[in-house]
Amino acid sequence: MNQQEKKTICINKYKLTYSETGKGKPILFLHGGRVRANTFKRYIKILSKNYKVFAPDIPGYGDSETPKDAWSFIEYGEFFAHFLHKLHLTQVIVIGYSMGGGIAFNVAAQSSDVSELILIDSAGISLPHTKYSHQDMRRLWFYLSHPQYTSSLMIIIRDYLQFIIKHRVTINRIQHIRRACAHTSYNQILRHIRIPTTLIWGEDDWIYPLTIANEFKKHMPHAVLKTVTGNHDWLIYNPLQYKDLML
Repeated sequence: MNQQEKKTICINKYKLTYSETGKGKPILFLHGGRVRANTFKRYIKILSKNYKVFAPDIPGYGDSETPKDAWSFIEYGEFFAHFLHKLHLTQVIVIGYSMGGGIAFNVAAQSSDVSELILIDSAGISLPHTKYSHQDMRRLWFYLSHPQYTSSLMIIIRDYLQFIIKHRVTINRIQHIRRACAHTSYNQILRHIRIPTTLIWGEDDWIYPLTIANEFKKHMPHAVLKTVTGNHDWLIYNPLQYKDLML
């Protein structure tokens, strides 16, 4: 069994914590907001059977430092482009989920070391604002209605509480970052990405619904769109679906 090796590196004066597991062609996996890379350990284990997976805690989350400025996905993309360069990684497959997807396509736009892009239920396209409280109540109802996924709910709650504790005195800073990510237009960036791109979407995603996937497709007509059964959290509670979508 591949063991995740936790490492720390300094990029542009910020401490970044990441795991490294598996062997083969490199993958950079970027997780979603309010959680950490280890939330997706089941998915990372699947990938590591055929690839060498680098799974960082995105700055502001997990054990990585929080940016002092209000980064958008563009600044996050620059940060991880430096990460790939510093680790001498080339021909990298970049996979981004939710918030990590918004970062992922900006890494692809800024680094020639990226050979393939996979966006999973990705942020990066503007949509009407929905209160986090409404999203969280809908998420809670889903898990109460699907008790077979209770363990995934416990993971999400645990990581969310860690996120709250981490930002107990810096909540304004992370809120500024989240607003900058959400309110910046990335349409021109998407149009200039020419590497092979796959969009993978949960059919019942209410946070970034399929209409968002179709908007990505308009800006990236060369991209391939695939759908899976599930909502926004499917990669957490049912990552085995990805076996049918292996690279």
